[in-house]
Amino acid sequence: MNRYVNIGMSCATAALLAVASAGVGAQSAQSGNVALGAVRIPRAAKPDGKPLPAGTYQIRVTMQEAQPSAPGQTPSYERWAEFVQGGQVKGREVVSVVPQSDIAQVAKMKPPTSGSCRAELLKGDDYYRVWCNRAGTHYLVHLAVS
Repeated sequence: MNRYVNIGMSCATAALLAVASAGVGAQSAQSGNVALGAVRIPRAAKPDGKPLPAGTYQIRVTMQEAQPSAPGQTPSYERWAEFVQGGQVKGREVVSVVPQSDIAQVAKMKPPTSGSCRAELLKGDDYYRVWCNRAGTHYLVHLAVS
């Protein structure tokens, strides 16, 4: 899985704090979660190795740091994203946080508009990339296709 690894920690912390304090809603601010938006996953996927049926999910990023899964990854840019449906967390996966200034180094496609998310099947049809853009900060989640 591709993870964004070439950013310094201070930018990541600043990006997360800016998003968390940018008026994302009282419930999100109180819980430490940041709501990113809704996305439709057209086929079943496997976040964190567990089944996630096709459907529409609300995505939120937690402030819980994920442990880097490869040498050189920056932990402060790796968080957990939750896929929520009907008020229940149905799955979670590592999300890479990428500031606007660095997104061109990570993804070549045009980003989603601010305040939106999209799921795209990557080359080879092995992974979905869920890409959310919240106030210019980009959140990338890679899900194995079931």
